[in-house]
This record gives sequence, C-alpha cells and structure tokens, in this order.
Amino acid sequence: MSQQHEHTDTIFWTLWERNRDLFYKKCLRIMNGNQDDAQDALSCAMLKAREKMAEQHAQIQNFTNWALRLTENVCIDQLRKNQKLSLHDELPDKYVDTGNDDGAFLLEGRQRYRRQKKAVLELLSLICSLPQAQRDPFLLRFFLCDSYQAIAAKLCISEQTVRKRIQQTRSIVKERFGESIPQWRSISLQQRDMDPESLLISYLREKVAKIIGEEKPEIDLQPMTAWLIDRTSSQAPPATQILFLPLRYLPMGKKIRSLKSYIQQHPSGWKKYLELAQINSALGHYNEAITLLQRAKNEHPDNLQTRILLAELLNVNNNRQGAISEYDQTQKICKRQSSQIYFSGKAAALHGNLVKAQQYFSQALTMEPNNSSFHHALGTCLLQQQQYSIALEHFQTLLKDNAEDVPSLVYCSEIERICQHPQQAHSYLKRILKQNPMDHYALTRLNQLNDMERRKASPAYSSLSKLTRQLDALSEQISVA
Repeated sequence: MSQQHEHTDTIFWTLWERNRDLFYKKCLRIMNGNQDDAQDALSCAMLKAREKMAEQHAQIQNFTNWALRLTENVCIDQLRKNQKLSLHDELPDKYVDTGNDDGAFLLEGRQRYRRQKKAVLELLSLICSLPQAQRDPFLLRFFLCDSYQAIAAKLCISEQTVRKRIQQTRSIVKERFGESIPQWRSISLQQRDMDPESLLISYLREKVAKIIGEEKPEIDLQPMTAWLIDRTSSQAPPATQILFLPLRYLPMGKKIRSLKSYIQQHPSGWKKYLELAQINSALGHYNEAITLLQRAKNEHPDNLQTRILLAELLNVNNNRQGAISEYDQTQKICKRQSSQIYFSGKAAALHGNLVKAQQYFSQALTMEPNNSSFHHALGTCLLQQQQYSIALEHFQTLLKDNAEDVPSLVYCSEIERICQHPQQAHSYLKRILKQNPMDHYALTRLNQLNDMERRKASPAYSSLSKLTRQLDALSEQISVA
C-alpha cells in the first residue's frame, strides 16, 4: 500500500468513526427500525465508501454529505434485494445535492413522496368511482394537464359544460378530503430530473392515461345534431325517423363541392367519403349517401361509425334485410363482447323482436355501464315498445349525468310530444337549440308545436273541438243503449 493510499485510508477511518452514529441512524430509519438490516447496510456502506474515497479523494468536498448519500443508496439497494421496496420503485438512486451537510433532506424527500403518493392515489380512486361524465374532464384537466378547450374537443361537449363538471367533482372531492389533499397545481408541475415529485407526476399521468384508454368504448358515437328525415314506402304510410349526425350547420353546398373535389384527388380518403355521406343523409339523398358509405367501408372496413350509419340508412331506404346483414357483418369484426351483443340487439330490433333486443342492450350495458351508445339503444327500444314512462325515466337519468346529451333530449321531447305534453316537449327543444340553434329536429318539432298551439287558439278549432266532444258523447250514449 502506498503512503498516499495509507494517508487517505487514515483520513477515511477518522471521518467515518466521527460520523458513525449519524450513518447508523440513517440506515435504521430507512430500514424501518430493523437493527440487523441497518447493521448490514452500514457495513456495506462503509466498505463501498472506503473504496470510493480511495478512488476520488480529491473530488470529495464534504465527506459527511457525500457519505450520507452513498449510505442511503446502499440501503435502498439492500431493500430492493430483499424485495421489501414498494414505494421507492419509481425513485432514482441519486438526488441533486442541495448542499445540506446532514443529508436529512434526502429522507424527508422520500417521506414526502410517500405521503403525496398515498394521498393522490386515494384521490384518484375517488375520481374513478364517479360517473364517466364527471370523471374524465377532471382526469384530463388535473392529471393530464389538458386545457378546457382541448377537453371540450375530446369529449364533444361545450367548454362551459367542462368547467361545470369539474366544479361538481371539486365539490365532491372537498367533501370527502377537506383540505388534506395535495394542491392541484402540484400535479401539473413541469418535470425535473432526479425529482421524486416529478416522478410521482409522471407515474400518475401514465396511470390516468391507461385508465382513460382502457375504458374508452369501442362503440362511441358522439352526435351533435339530430335530423328528422322522411321515410317513404309503397308498402307502408309515410313516416319520419330521427338520425343523429355530427353536423352543426345547414348551408352545405360549398362544403359538398369541397369534399367532392378532395375525393377526386384522393380516392382513398375514407374520412371524406364518410363526411360527404353524412351531409347527403341530412339532405335526404339516401342512395348517394349509401354509395359513399360503401366506398368508405371498402377503404376502412374496421370503422364502426361508417357501418352503423350505413345500416341505419339502408333501413331508412326500406332495405331492412340489407341493414340486418350489415349489423351481422359488423358484429364479426368487433373486438369486445359487449359490442357484439350490442349489434345482436340492433339486428333483433330490425327483425321486430324488441323484447330480445332489450335483453341484448341490457346485457351490453352490464358489461359497459358508462357506454352512452348502449344507453341510447336501450331507451330507444323501450320507446319503440311504447313503454313511455320507463323510457322517459331512463333518458332523464342520463341527462342528470350529462345535461347536454343530444339523443336523451331528443327522445325526452318525443315522448312528451307523443304523450301530449307540449310544454314539457317545448322545454327539451329549447335545451337542444341552446346548444345548436340550427338543429334540424328541434326546429322542425318546435314549428309543429307552435302551429298546433296557434290552431288551438283559433275560434274554428274551439268550435271543432266542441263538436268533436259532442259526437264522442253521442257515440257513447248509442253504445250504452
């Protein structure tokens, strides 16, 4: 051993023995009070520190702080080897040196991390137990740091609705946790290297992204506008049907020209075929829309939105067997069992077996309770069976979670209109038009209700109503006699 090495070794033992108690307390605290583990870790740390000091003696400016950091890392390595580490999995082995000599900031940082992680995971558990309508805006805002505008675009709702739902969730969280939860802003801090809080943020973002991704439904139709379209058939009297499309405006001539020009230049652009088909559907050009949807399906066979609209238009165009066949084909490409059951229900409804369809939709909902498309299918099935009170209650329940749910507002209005409750129907129509002043269905139905009210107010209508009542009374007397 050289004289320089002996000198370094002497200095090491002097400094180590001077701080031995401090190093041992450090080990004891990290090893959760286990004296044997603490002694083992201290011995390993001593040997490693001696070896490292011989290599880099000149670079060590503060032996105590350097040795404390090294001791802590040795303890953590020992915990990992013993498979006793659970909350340090996301933490690195080294931390930025703040200049504190006693190294207490290192352990305090870990303890603070554990407390934060426990509190935030409790918060996350509470949020995930809420309805999806309240859960997703909150997760996107405070865990994934999306803007209100971005959240509104992702969820197809207004920015005002996003803010309202987040405020509702805040109230629930405050009632549950009071002031004991971490500050919201801590979750959206910019990530920093070797920072346990930043690592916690990264961990939470990955977890939340996985939650939202895992639970995103395979069938997720987000209609913005309802259209009242005519169904004509030589075998049945004229009828109307409601079709939901993501179209917010009526002057579509310029848009049609633009889409046709794009399709000519890019024949494989299936999204443009779908968009143009939706516009043609709204205008009542069903044959053109069906042709476009067939081309979109050929370019992208796995797109469920295209296939669903195609089946609906085939039915509108009095090709019920074609629609049933389309649902059967679509069922085969679905990846989730819930989606397969949903399409079985759609086919059963077209076959006229509404009881069986209701069973299918209920079963699909059991598997995906938050799927709005399944809810709408079940409510529509109840409406077709003329179970008006049950269907109305179902849609009103959906509106409690999402006050701007277009299909629920439409069907509530339809039920109230059928049950001859014009004022209630009128209120739902106003709620639709508040979201979209150009909603075709709401404007058409509102005009019909206003015409009815005007006729009722006319003297001729009053005389006719009186005469009708007299005829009904006379008929009743004749039948009794």
